[in-house]
Amino acid sequence: MKLSKLSEVFDAWASTDPFQAACTERATWNEEEFFAYGARHIESVLHAAEKKRPIPRGAALDFGCGPGRLAQALAAHFSRVVGVDVSCEMIKTSERLNRHANCGYVLNQAPDLRRFRSGSFDLVHSCKVLQHIRPKLALTYIAEFLRLLGPGGIAIFQVPERPKPGVSGTILRVTPSALLRPLRRIDMYGLSESAITSAIKNSGGKLLWREPCDDAGPRWTDWRYYAARAS
Repeated sequence: MKLSKLSEVFDAWASTDPFQAACTERATWNEEEFFAYGARHIESVLHAAEKKRPIPRGAALDFGCGPGRLAQALAAHFSRVVGVDVSCEMIKTSERLNRHANCGYVLNQAPDLRRFRSGSFDLVHSCKVLQHIRPKLALTYIAEFLRLLGPGGIAIFQVPERPKPGVSGTILRVTPSALLRPLRRIDMYGLSESAITSAIKNSGGKLLWREPCDDAGPRWTDWRYYAARAS
């Protein structure tokens, strides 16, 4: 799905149910439940990372912030947080719902993150986002994540690999996205570990480790990646 179309889809979704757009595993959310869910996710991810290496707690970027579920959660752990999203309406929603003075939001509809200075973040985080972006562009954004990291910084991002074996997985693998779109509203893509590792390496980074997760839903083999600058 092109960025312009992705922006349109999430603009429309933000005007009807921004919480469900960000987290489709439940049909309805209230505000307290939605943001508490984000807080639990960030606490879990940071705990997993810091069991292996400390993370500086200066600036954090949440890529694909939607209505601010994870950006606001990061604000409890970092001095400054920036949420970035392709959807103008999602940015408006996140600003309206924001509860933290150290958290701000930026609209970015470019196929890169060059509006941000290299080395300006201690953490770049993304969840439930790259799976909706065409693989070639998703790899470009992953390379940008590494560029943005400062000394000791870490990029933590989730990307599904492929549909799981079985009838539903086979349907997802062989059916063109355009035919599935009316059923699931938004495209889903997978990326191999080798493609992601190459993108990280080619941008001067290194893959630290990856762990299985289930953010893409039960039909996908899904991974969370932890990466850093190589030097």
